[in-house]
Amino acid sequence: MRLNPPWAILMIISGVLLVITMLTPRVFQLKVEEGGSPRVYPIPDVYTFNDVIVICLLSISFGYSMFRAIVVEEKHPLLGRLGVSELLRLLKPDELKIYETIRSSGVILQSELIDKTGFSTTKVSQALSLLEAYGLIEKKKKGRENVLRVVKEKS
Repeated sequence: MRLNPPWAILMIISGVLLVITMLTPRVFQLKVEEGGSPRVYPIPDVYTFNDVIVICLLSISFGYSMFRAIVVEEKHPLLGRLGVSELLRLLKPDELKIYETIRSSGVILQSELIDKTGFSTTKVSQALSLLEAYGLIEKKKKGRENVLRVVKEKS
């Protein structure tokens, strides 16, 4: 887990503004004319419609920035704990064939991989999701295609 500084700053700012806004409601003044002389009745601790909108927006900003500030993603969880050879032993033969095809090609489009392996689109897609979850390959979008490549093992 690590902290993303720009989002953390936004989280702090929106949190402070949210607390200030909630702790300082307005004093609403009701003006009533009775018998020719106007009277003003102060009504303390009232949130106006604008206050409610600001509180809602600050709450959304605070929540989203807190979600984005705390990064809990670990890109390749198994590749860090296990080596490539151990992970390859966990693969089924079809998944291993897909991995080997990507490795031998260097960089390959997903549509080319389907043609080279002869597997169905669904089978290739599921295998790629597994390989990506294991941290063995990277999938990048390029237009409407996925570009695939093998991740280098860190020594």
